[in-house]
Amino acid sequence: MNSHSVEKLVIAASEGNREAYAELIGGHYKSIYLTCLAVLGYQADAEDAAQDAVLQGFIRLRSLRDPKKFGAWMTQIARNRCINLSRRKRRTLKYTSGPVKATEPDDRFEELMQAIEDLPVELRIPLILYYFDGRSVRDVADKTEMSVSNVYLKLGNAIQQLHAILMRQGIEP
Repeated sequence: MNSHSVEKLVIAASEGNREAYAELIGGHYKSIYLTCLAVLGYQADAEDAAQDAVLQGFIRLRSLRDPKKFGAWMTQIARNRCINLSRRKRRTLKYTSGPVKATEPDDRFEELMQAIEDLPVELRIPLILYYFDGRSVRDVADKTEMSVSNVYLKLGNAIQQLHAILMRQGIEP
């Protein structure tokens, strides 16, 4: 989706055109979801948070100043919603028996996701968008509003820290 068509769709959606908003979200939902997964670490939580972010985006669409930055704006909304949800969950977990484990059929994938969850959020998001969503470094930079060199730096740091986490857990990367 090019920036000109995004701009037209944002304008139409901000005027109440739900089909235009659905088309916008269709082009950006995967990165919204993966951002939520990067922050929260659990698939079910990420799905709920992504849906919440989509709704918040629709409600707040008129506050978007630059329609060309819709993707980055939605990624930021998703990230903020997830951070708030994570804080609420941490408070709730103090009074429960512990967090519910993700149920993934592949143990290696679960171990990897657990290790990714241990990374700081500012490293998780670029890592997930680049490696799991298959986005280019330039696209990750646009989505996260970072410079390209900063994305490369964060990806390098994420890989180093992820390797160290896996080694500490006795898991061969």
